Amino acid sequence: MDRALIRLDPPSLGSLEISIRHEAGALQVQLTASHGEVVRQLQAIGDALRQDLSNRQYTQVAVEVREGAPGQGGHGQQRERQGQQQPQRAPGRALAEAGQGDGQGFWLGQG
Repeated sequence: MDRALIRLDPPSLGSLEISIRHEAGALQVQLTASHGEVVRQLQAIGDALRQDLSNRQYTQVAVEVREGAPGQGGHGQQRERQGQQQPQRAPGRALAEAGQGDGQGFWLGQG
C-alpha cells in the first residue's frame, strides 16, 4: 500500500489535509477542511476529481470530502455527497474572496 499525506494551513482558509491511499489499483482520496466554504469548494470538484482519476490507471476511485479539523483520523463531521443537493458554485470562489486566487477558479487538467 502506498500513502501520501499533505497538510496545508493557510491563515485565511483554515486547515486542509489531503490523504491519498493506493492499493491494488484502488485509489482513496480523503479531503478534510476546517473552513465550511473550502469544504463546499472541494465538494464542487469531488466528482470531477473522481472521474479524472478513474480515466487514468485506477480501477476503483473513492473521493471523500469531510469538514473538521485535519489530523483527527476521520473523526471530523463527514459530509456525504450522495443524497445531498449542494448549491452550484464556481470552484475556487473561496480562494478568490480571500485574495488568494485569480478569480478564475481552478480545474483538473490532463497532465
